[in-house]
This record gives sequence, C-alpha cells and structure tokens, in this order.
Amino acid sequence: METTIAGSLIKAQLVDKLPKRFRELKFGVQSNQDIANQTVLEVSDRLLYDIENNRAPYSHGPLDPRLGTSSRSSNCRTCNEALQNCTGHFGHVRLPLPVFHIGYFRFTIAMLQNICKDCAQVLLTEPDRGFFLKEMRRTDTDNTQRSKIFKKSMSNAAK
Repeated sequence: METTIAGSLIKAQLVDKLPKRFRELKFGVQSNQDIANQTVLEVSDRLLYDIENNRAPYSHGPLDPRLGTSSRSSNCRTCNEALQNCTGHFGHVRLPLPVFHIGYFRFTIAMLQNICKDCAQVLLTEPDRGFFLKEMRRTDTDNTQRSKIFKKSMSNAAK
C-alpha cells in the first residue's frame, strides 16, 4: 500500500488487528456426511483390477483412477494432472461400526477421568489450574517439559 504526497513515495503502515489469544477452540468428530462430501468416491469394492477389461483398475476399488494416478503414462481422472502434479484424492469406506485408534485409548480414558462430567472443567482447584496453565503457556517450555507438566496436572486432578 503506497501513497504519493507532493511527488514523494511514502509507504503506509499496515496494522493487523488480530486477536492475541484464542477465545475458543472446538474439537469434534466429523459426521458421515461431512466425510463423504470431502471425498471423490466411495470405495465399495475390494477388487484391485478388472481382469476381463485388460487388467484396468477396478471402478470403486482401492486403485480407482479417480483417486489419483500411479502410472507415469496416464493422467488422473479427477484433476487431469500427470503423476508428478497430482497429489491424489480422498475416497471413503463405509463401515458398519465405529473404529477407534487403539493408541489413543489410554490417553482418552485418562482425560475423561480427570474432567467433570457436569461442567467439563478439569478437576483441579483454581490455583492449581492457573499454575499449570501458566507453565504450559511459557514460551521457553519444550515438548518434553510440557508432557511432564501435563502428567503432573493429570495426577493432581486424579487426587
């Protein structure tokens, strides 16, 4: 952004009015419809190649060309880009039951045991909550220290 005053060129200062802190952060699970809207197709067949059709990738299978190309000589059927430029596209599989990541089970259970079921606050006293929050927000704290602070806060909340 530049302005001209009496023939001279002066740059105008641009001030961003961004918030200093986040007021709210929401986590959630996407609905089935949200996931389906973000994908190119539903992968509904387990077959890789159509043997009767010159071993072409099976339509609605894991190697469907609409998910991206794996051949240097062909283009993607979704974005019409070559292998070098096409990053691939998402597909989805409909499952009869929910699937949970086993690696997060212990962590999730520990979190749920340390949160009030009525008000969703961490089960810490106000001074402890302020202390741990201040420690986590320090800029000189690395990830291992944050992990130790988190574990200490969870052990205090469990008492």
